[in-house]
Amino acid sequence: MDLSTPTITRIQKTADVGSSKSLQPKHFLDKVNECVMDLINSNSHGLLMQMSTEIVASKGKMLRPQFVRDLSSALSLDLKDCVGWAACCEVLHTATLIHDDLQDGDTIRRGQPATWVKYGANQAINAGDFFLMLAPQGVLNSPLHSSLKTDLLLLLSQMCTQIAAGQAYEIELRKSISKQDILKSYFECIGGKTSRLFSGLAKGVGILAELDTRTLEQVESVFFRLGQVFQVQDDILDLYGDKKRGEVGCDIKEGKVSFLIASHIEQNPEDFLVLRELLQKPRELTTAQDIEFVKSLIQDKQTLKSCLKFLKDESTELLNDPLLLSNPKLKQLVKGFLAAIMEPISHLSHREASC
Repeated sequence: MDLSTPTITRIQKTADVGSSKSLQPKHFLDKVNECVMDLINSNSHGLLMQMSTEIVASKGKMLRPQFVRDLSSALSLDLKDCVGWAACCEVLHTATLIHDDLQDGDTIRRGQPATWVKYGANQAINAGDFFLMLAPQGVLNSPLHSSLKTDLLLLLSQMCTQIAAGQAYEIELRKSISKQDILKSYFECIGGKTSRLFSGLAKGVGILAELDTRTLEQVESVFFRLGQVFQVQDDILDLYGDKKRGEVGCDIKEGKVSFLIASHIEQNPEDFLVLRELLQKPRELTTAQDIEFVKSLIQDKQTLKSCLKFLKDESTELLNDPLLLSNPKLKQLVKGFLAAIMEPISHLSHREASC
């Protein structure tokens, strides 16, 4: 299909994938997991295979493959053609988690010891690198035309470089915390590290659907903003929820400038020095009392409330995006994604509403 031809009407079709497509949505995640395991088994052996299999077996929420599945269904794509791209994105995501845990010093991932804790830092680097190099094979082994594979692999390369740039920015931001433009710096950081993975996976689906260039940019923009919502929610969850890491406040211990910290400093510059000193403490010296101090400070000065309001306002604004307003089916899809993202911190919204 010529990319210059408007194809937004594809979004408006009723996608009866259960009867007209070769792969039903309920089987999609299993197929993605099967694809990832096949890639591991055909490309590794010994300890590397053992580490990789354990990592995949720990299974997260598989949020990104779910996004690929649901967006693909909304665009009336044959789901079997999208398994490889979903597997590619999940493998890339897994690679970043392995490296992040090592760089951040996080010891628990998905309720299990982090790879670097169990096998050492050197082997964790090997495992993370393995997943990075494995990701393209999800696309290369797909039943797709070579031109589509080329476009997806270029997109994957761009996603990888931007994620690396975002991670580098985050580490630098920890070393030189400044209250000047701190929220702007925060969003620039997560733009590469988190939002780009969301927008990239959506753009990949758009490439598979052969959307016209303008629509492709609109879809990419919507999912970029969805990635921002996810990261802000994740930052809040780290301090006021359960990320299954065996402890709360990992971001504080890592010295990370989270959305909570950036927002609080923006609204309460008088607390900058005390928060900077606490964030720059060595992780092993950061106490439970330090974490409770930050939690109380953020809550008592209404920062938590304002952050929850930001999420609510951003979600409302996102659902009023022109692309979504003109395509009710896609809007309903994004609304469902937002609900899934917000669910882990729904208890906070209910609590704030009752205060």
